Amino acid sequence: MVEWTIVERWALFLTAGSYLSGFIAAELPGQLLRGLIAGFLLFVSLVMLTRWKPSPHRNLPGWGLSAVLASLGGILSGLAGIGGGNVVVPTLVYFNTPIHRATATSSTLGFPIALAGTLGYAQRGWADTQTYTWAAGYVYLPAFLIIVSATVLFAPLGVRTAHRISPQPLRRAFGVLLIFVSMRMFYSLSSW
Repeated sequence: MVEWTIVERWALFLTAGSYLSGFIAAELPGQLLRGLIAGFLLFVSLVMLTRWKPSPHRNLPGWGLSAVLASLGGILSGLAGIGGGNVVVPTLVYFNTPIHRATATSSTLGFPIALAGTLGYAQRGWADTQTYTWAAGYVYLPAFLIIVSATVLFAPLGVRTAHRISPQPLRRAFGVLLIFVSMRMFYSLSSW
């Protein structure tokens, strides 16, 4: 189900954007960053939950626009601390990629996006956080190990489950997940 043309065209730019996100995040006020990401995710969730359909004539863009979209997608993914699915899937759906193919392609791109983002946050935060126990820059190593372990264990289950669900319920489930993430981020803003 992976669209390898998209992987080849987007991987470099997604990972570059994700790597840069650690440097960008360090310069932004935390509340502003959370608010922007929460608002973006809420917008995407509403699109996924509606019956909105992209223009049937819309195709994936060429190399230039793909580079811009993928770089921005990598930055957003890194700023939000996600592997890219919340940004890549809706973007691909916008360009008429079927939801199952968009999800599979996003999953393939998730590892390099997460790795690049982790390296960017580790490098940017190294001087700021050397006194913290169990941290490599801005990366808290125990959480990193738990997240990586859970991803490796449960990703195959997620793939099998997604292939058994028809496109519309899968879109809705994705939309509900995004609402949950968005609301959690808005809630964290209120507790500051």
